[in-house]
Amino acid sequence: LSFVPALGYQLNDKWSVGAGLSVNYSYYELKSSVFNGINQPDGEFELEADDISLSFILGAVYEYSPYTRFGLRYSSESERVLSGQPDYKNVDTPRARREIKVSSTFPQSIVVGTFHEFQDRSWVTADFAWIDFSEFGISEFRIGSSSVETQDQNFDDTWATTIGYNHYLNDK
Repeated sequence: LSFVPALGYQLNDKWSVGAGLSVNYSYYELKSSVFNGINQPDGEFELEADDISLSFILGAVYEYSPYTRFGLRYSSESERVLSGQPDYKNVDTPRARREIKVSSTFPQSIVVGTFHEFQDRSWVTADFAWIDFSEFGISEFRIGSSSVETQDQNFDDTWATTIGYNHYLNDK
């Protein structure tokens, strides 16, 4: 869940800039069975963890004409450190309730776009985006003071493009 208060400013009749602070709330819930032994019913492990992290967004718009605009937006990466104490139910061997921390990185991104309105009041948009998913994933997993080795998730960066066309059927 993100909340992004932002401000924009028109520098002149061609250029506008903006900036925002992204306040991100993350929530993680994990439920799993716990093996109690042969011919014994399984117990339960449950972890709820959350965190609030910050990132920023910068943008610029160039208005070539009243009908054509170009824009650029950058969103920074943010680091989340989710932490919580596990709960155990119906577990034969008591386990330590050590805090569990999961650190993860949410990737940075860049989006470039354009907008053009035609004389018939229809318009077209096109966007090109890059998301740095090669930096996405769990960067650290800790149980109490012990660190659990994490594997590189080998995500690839994402490249995307969108094209849209809109046309008014009538004035209503």
